[in-house]
Amino acid sequence: MKDISKFTCKLLSSNDFYVITDYERLHLCNKEECLQSSYGSIDRCLSSGCSIGYFMDQMLVGYTLANYTDFTVGYIEKSFVLPSFRGYQIQMNSTEQVLKLLADHGVKDVYTMVSPCNAVSISNLEKLGFKFLRKIMVNGVDRNIMFYSDATDRR
Repeated sequence: MKDISKFTCKLLSSNDFYVITDYERLHLCNKEECLQSSYGSIDRCLSSGCSIGYFMDQMLVGYTLANYTDFTVGYIEKSFVLPSFRGYQIQMNSTEQVLKLLADHGVKDVYTMVSPCNAVSISNLEKLGFKFLRKIMVNGVDRNIMFYSDATDRR
């Protein structure tokens, strides 16, 4: 495992919108692996106060986007790491940080979707306590819905 200490972890804001939309457009071209998020979804996550980014110097190298409802239900929209920065456990750490932020907002249940062919993401989610809920079809491709219950235990 590579040393993650050289990265800075920060709460993302609307200032990061264009960098994230550029990453989505440039790096998420294969919908079998990962679906691009809509602009509205990205904006909602950045406005929620529950999205985390990892930076090297001033460059965003990985992020986890999340939001929640008034009914204590959270949703992790996306977790992405630039290919050249994979192996530092950025996805695992940013998702764990997001779960803590969601818990701070009273969220008890968290959902996410992941491609059934994305073994690394599925493994990371399972290590964090997510369980497979069911398979669905989104925009013509299979997705696994993963579920985490009682995120308040992460405080």
